[in-house]
Amino acid sequence: MAQLKKDVSNLEREISIKIQENQMKQHNAADEQTVETKETPVVKMDTKAEKIFTPKKRNYNAKRKRIESINLITMSNSVYQINKGINKSIEFKGLKAQYIWYLGGGLVALLILFAIIYICGINIFFCLALIVSLASGLFMYIYKLSRTYGEHGLMKKVAKKSIPDVIKSYSIVRLKKQLLHEKSI
Repeated sequence: MAQLKKDVSNLEREISIKIQENQMKQHNAADEQTVETKETPVVKMDTKAEKIFTPKKRNYNAKRKRIESINLITMSNSVYQINKGINKSIEFKGLKAQYIWYLGGGLVALLILFAIIYICGINIFFCLALIVSLASGLFMYIYKLSRTYGEHGLMKKVAKKSIPDVIKSYSIVRLKKQLLHEKSI
């Protein structure tokens, strides 16, 4: 299995290198078609002025080859991560989905509570002991909820509480007619 993964990553690297080489070839072909260098007429000057004002010929192809080789080296060394967890809920150290947000909100609330208690002038050791105990209780409670109800279970429990136990009918006559009608069928 490990060898298969290694082969797949090597193939991906080779494909990306080939794609980049093709793009560079197309780019070079487009540059050669569009850019035509024209030489300007040269006016004879004295030797000092000639050295100063004559344009130097540059070898652009050598620069392009160096850039291509640099790009190919960086592409061959890069490793791309493929996200295979699409449509899966977020999980962090055993906490799933919304429980991460509950824990984060609880920790922010504990931070604010610590600031308020400390500003009121209560002993720092008492503040720390209280906050540490509340934080450990918060962690245990959130992990318990995550284990008990899972990803969507807590929302289902809250929704189940909103379903009424009894349906009240204010029209007794209509209810009796419906019950009699059901018995006859």
